[in-house]
Amino acid sequence: AEVEQERDRLTHDSVLHCKEICGRLKEEGYWADFIDPSSGTPHFSSHTNHTLFETDESYRMLGFTIEDLGCCKVISHAKYGRHVFVATIVTNAAEGSDVLDNIVQDLSPDWLM
Repeated sequence: AEVEQERDRLTHDSVLHCKEICGRLKEEGYWADFIDPSSGTPHFSSHTNHTLFETDESYRMLGFTIEDLGCCKVISHAKYGRHVFVATIVTNAAEGSDVLDNIVQDLSPDWLM
């Protein structure tokens, strides 16, 4: 029950942060959406039959490791190991753009920077 409560809290917090980030990007004139961690589908855009959950093999292309433990799959990050909660935001704002740099700076905890 404790693990489920933590996951629910992280899911809730993730959705709040993603909405804030997407809102800021849209205010600056960019398109942005995020994958709802509960459904694996886009939050703002039209839903499709395609889903993207945190253990999807596509995350390997972003440097994550997906481990099949038999009973479940686990995603792992090179720096943070298995202690990660993956949130996926898609935007047309360029990597390294001022708007993205400002959002990362504003929302990142001190220990991450």
